[in-house]
Amino acid sequence: MSHVTSWRGLLLGAMVALAAGGCRRGGANVDVAGDGAAVSLTRAACFGTCPVYTVTVFTDGRVLYDGEAHVTTTGRQEARVPADSVRALVRSLRAEAVLARDVRYADGEAGCGRFVTDGPRFTLMLYADGPRRTLEFDAGCTGAPRTVPTLADAVDRVANTRRWITGGREN
Repeated sequence: MSHVTSWRGLLLGAMVALAAGGCRRGGANVDVAGDGAAVSLTRAACFGTCPVYTVTVFTDGRVLYDGEAHVTTTGRQEARVPADSVRALVRSLRAEAVLARDVRYADGEAGCGRFVTDGPRFTLMLYADGPRRTLEFDAGCTGAPRTVPTLADAVDRVANTRRWITGGREN
């Protein structure tokens, strides 16, 4: 068997696995049972050493983390946090006007303002009371509300991602 054939088979297998596993509620890999809710935060790569990971917190206190790059812990991790903390986070995010609809603060989008390259980026998804709400933010967007980055920081605090990103050390 040639290297090309074996790589094709591997690639096809990976695509099938992704298609089968990633098609839960709203196309995201988050399964919210019953009347539960969840918040998912993905921090994306930048030109420097921005931490790259996804963390999802559920109202029952479950935390799922997947570290990819520039973090102390790579791979999937599971933990628990106080469910009351997650429910309070969901309530505060529901109250945010910026999450009343899907919003993108990215280069070329309305509301971005002047754009400065190489800022950290994140996507925040709220699964609660109806359709999923998505907030995409690139820190290079000078016209975005100043409170937007604090929403992602709140998810990190509740999920205690610092234990996986910096090994528990302050940044």
